[in-house]
Amino acid sequence: MLDTRPMPGAELTSLARDCEDFGFDFAMLHPDHPSSSGVRGAGESLEVWTAATWALAATRRLTVLPAVLGLPYRHPGVVAKMAESLDRLSGGRVVLGLGSGGDDRAVAGFGLTVRAPGQKVRALEEAVVVIRQLWRQDRAPSIFRGDHFNLDGASINPAPGRQIPIWLGVHAPKGWELVARVADGWLPSSFALPPEDATAALRSIRTMAEHLGRRQDSIEYAYNVTVFVGNPALAQAQGPTPTFSGSPDQIAGQLDSLAGSGFTVLLHSRESRFVDTAGDRNPQRILGVADDQHPDPARGLPQRGLQKTNGHAGQCVSMRTRNARSSAFSDRLCSRGRRQSPGACSPGI
Repeated sequence: MLDTRPMPGAELTSLARDCEDFGFDFAMLHPDHPSSSGVRGAGESLEVWTAATWALAATRRLTVLPAVLGLPYRHPGVVAKMAESLDRLSGGRVVLGLGSGGDDRAVAGFGLTVRAPGQKVRALEEAVVVIRQLWRQDRAPSIFRGDHFNLDGASINPAPGRQIPIWLGVHAPKGWELVARVADGWLPSSFALPPEDATAALRSIRTMAEHLGRRQDSIEYAYNVTVFVGNPALAQAQGPTPTFSGSPDQIAGQLDSLAGSGFTVLLHSRESRFVDTAGDRNPQRILGVADDQHPDPARGLPQRGLQKTNGHAGQCVSMRTRNARSSAFSDRLCSRGRRQSPGACSPGI
């Protein structure tokens, strides 16, 4: 994850390039809370789409996923054009993450429409329809009449050069049904949907999609997790409860289990923490991205190395699970090449 905390452009460029150099598939940018008056957006932040544009301009291979755009803040017709342009400029490296907008106080603060839970799902469905309709290759004027959005002869030109994936960040059964019908991917977070519940929801989405005649591989199943590499007893004492905690091998097994359950992309949240697993007297050490790691071309994994703390722990660890089983997870979670900080692990999945 690349968080949207304020930083100089050179720092965001460095973080994005680190993600790419390490061999990761995605950089997720979060959160999208342009108002600081809401429950979730109390801190300082960059605007997420602007940050995504910056990260894409700094890289050549990395796919960038704003996770997720809050629907109330931008009309879906404008989002359709934003995505078409950025995907074209980046050479097809955009995934469009959409959510219904969970922070009603922030939405109301801007004088925007605050929707009831049932209305949010319906509005999200209409947004997907509007966006896909505007992306049509024939570029014909679009007519759409919905409860929340309308098009009256709108069109965008040019049409996207490919079918840009749309992933939905939804955490309730009505949203899962929407994923099964119309989405290219599902992106829940473990703080809202713990692993057992997320796995059960995945099975439900897959069953619904199969009944609708969709291929099993037509939906990406992503999951946003946090980990605590170290003594599990310290996890809660040092911050928010992580999704997984323990030694690198233990966490590798837990992540491997998620992959075996059907999750195709694992996204590593910035709240993840990395401490000593062998009795370090400074267990609060949080390691940052290892600047001296380089990808191993034979395996698509970073070679072992270690770097000093720099406050960027967990910034860019997002990968497809088809490239990762236990040994790969373990290698990325903990580097044994301890030079600068004996007894500590470097981040990575």
